[in-house]
Amino acid sequence: MSAPESRREFLRVSGATLGALVIGIPSALTAPLRRLDAATVPDHDGADALSSGRYVRIDTDGTVTIVVARSEMGQGARTALPMILAEELGADWQRVRLVQAEPSATFRMLSTGGSEAVSSHWTPLRQAGAAAREMLCSAAATRWGVPVDSVRAVRGTVVHEASQRSVPFGELVTAAAALPVPKEPALGDSASYTLVGKPMRRVDGPAIVHGTATYGLDVRVPGMLFASVEMPPVPGATVVKFNAAAARAVSGVRDVVEVPTGIAVVAESTWAALKGRRALAVVWNEGANATFDSTVFRATLRARTATAGSITARQVGDAPKALAASPAARRIEATYESPFQAHATMEPQNCTAHVTGTACTVWVGTQEPGDVQRSVAKALGLTPEQVTVHVTLLGGGFGRRIVNDNAPDAALLSRKMSAPVQVVWSRTDDFAHDWYQPMSAARLSATLGPDKRPQAWQHRIVAPAVTASFGGTVAMEAETLGALDVPYSIPNVRVEYTHVPTPVNMGWWRAIEYVPNVFAREAFLDELAVAAGMDALDYRLMLLDETSLQDLRPAPGTKGPAPFNVDRLRRVLQEVAVKAGWHMPLPKGVGRGLACLSYDNRSYVAQVAEVDTRGGRLKVRKIVTAIDVGLVVNPLGLTAQVESAVAWALTATLHGDMRFARGRAARTSFAEYRVTGLTDMPAIETHIMPPDYPPSGAGEPPVPAIAPAIVNAIFAATGKRVRSLPVSAATLFG
Repeated sequence: MSAPESRREFLRVSGATLGALVIGIPSALTAPLRRLDAATVPDHDGADALSSGRYVRIDTDGTVTIVVARSEMGQGARTALPMILAEELGADWQRVRLVQAEPSATFRMLSTGGSEAVSSHWTPLRQAGAAAREMLCSAAATRWGVPVDSVRAVRGTVVHEASQRSVPFGELVTAAAALPVPKEPALGDSASYTLVGKPMRRVDGPAIVHGTATYGLDVRVPGMLFASVEMPPVPGATVVKFNAAAARAVSGVRDVVEVPTGIAVVAESTWAALKGRRALAVVWNEGANATFDSTVFRATLRARTATAGSITARQVGDAPKALAASPAARRIEATYESPFQAHATMEPQNCTAHVTGTACTVWVGTQEPGDVQRSVAKALGLTPEQVTVHVTLLGGGFGRRIVNDNAPDAALLSRKMSAPVQVVWSRTDDFAHDWYQPMSAARLSATLGPDKRPQAWQHRIVAPAVTASFGGTVAMEAETLGALDVPYSIPNVRVEYTHVPTPVNMGWWRAIEYVPNVFAREAFLDELAVAAGMDALDYRLMLLDETSLQDLRPAPGTKGPAPFNVDRLRRVLQEVAVKAGWHMPLPKGVGRGLACLSYDNRSYVAQVAEVDTRGGRLKVRKIVTAIDVGLVVNPLGLTAQVESAVAWALTATLHGDMRFARGRAARTSFAEYRVTGLTDMPAIETHIMPPDYPPSGAGEPPVPAIAPAIVNAIFAATGKRVRSLPVSAATLFG
């Protein structure tokens, strides 16, 4: 497996190599992308995301080049996606090289998010690999005068076992390229897979470890200048005055330029740009948003949970009526709160652009290359086709790099300076101008019947809407995920949502609104189990039956979300209980907690947390995960995804709390906004369920159940309920 290259290099070599076999993917074979993509990229239909893409080329020297049409941000896309295609092709993995796709008429939507890289490509890439394999096998069979079904592709060669003949792919590509592309090639049997399902090391791993991998900050172009932008400290603030002369007087500073996001200082080095920026001494009119305070906002959200939501997201039966009619002794109510969260990526936002005449080349680590292309084209007055976007590795995405704030800045500065320009945000900039996970308050109410089962369930959510920050309407489904799809069998269910505007930008964050909503739902369910006098595992299993989510299941023959599979959720619960030793005794002060979820009804997760509260401290000792994501392309990659999800969720549960005061971010460094460190990490066990279904997502599903599992474990250890995040020893023990 050789290092990735750009798609432009792929096309250049393809055009120069006579006889190369290049296979694309018909649009009829593509899979739709996650519904949330429509909110962030409204101009493109997910159904054509993969159409016409030239995904594989086989050269006469036997080299197989595979295009990767998703960004690599640590999730393993550049390993798993080529594995799928190489498996169906019968390629030699050592002769495979990668090319990173770029936005164009061929690749119209390259959005990376929603945990859909593998699931959306599973069938199309298999089809492309199988089509190329059939063409090569047909060419070999014709050469030998044997039936095509008597030959097969094995590790980069076509073999005829009966005569013990073989021929490498490279010798067949000229003949194969002259054949029609099969419309419905036969796909391989999973029982015969030699790549898919086997642990595979990341193709980018050696370069990352050796420091030779290219991230956005590593880009260097001859003659490049560097820019730092002074942005409004408060959303909506306007400039009163600044000292451009003082900034230009700093050694190495070339110019001071106003750009859409603020005032840029362009210099010969990043250090000079930062020094010049400090010399600007900008005076701002901070405006009405200067009074925004996250502590006050939290109280506002909590108070709003006392009144009915403005949107009813789901209603089964009549939960308010059942609650009102229930004896007070059987009613349980609780309010759960989650704070604003930052993405806190290791690599701050950055972008390099080079404008030459009527063309622009951009280098950027992004989850939305198409958005970069369109926004840069709009800023420069060009067509998208005049903008080339090279996608680098991402030093952390998590949804943050869906928004590419500084790409237009870099392009405009490059045109102004007649040179390549790299815009770099400082760590302070990255925290202060993030697109944050919304703060949330949720009021849950339930009543138990004589049989201990909940007869009514009401989940009222109050939070800013992410979709409102993108200029759209409030997308009720997006904001209520994890609450809307509460999987338990309850005759009366009502889920409500109220949008409360905030001046700071809200954005997509790893596992989106499942995180606060599943936290509230699964922690509250434990409260019901205790009230019912039942074990938390037994209580969940009792409430998962054939009626679960029946009202949300699509009618037969109609389009809709994937149907909920209650058996898959039950199985991960039973598996995690066995692996975690759920019923094994623990010392006093040590407890286990459980939580589970169905993520988009595609991926099923159950997790057990074990915490130690002895000695007035809080230590998460162990996290055990049972996960069902269907067929796993790369088990090593899935295990890494779960482990990284645990680390991510621990930040949100134990430390994460983005605060605002006087309209501005009050935490602007890792010293103030702490993330999970080695001392926080528990032992992690990951148990993968049998591959009985097609592949689904793994990047986000292991995140949401961690927080409720931990707070449920804290209750088991101490008898204290934690309903507000983050949780710490100080909040538990004073």
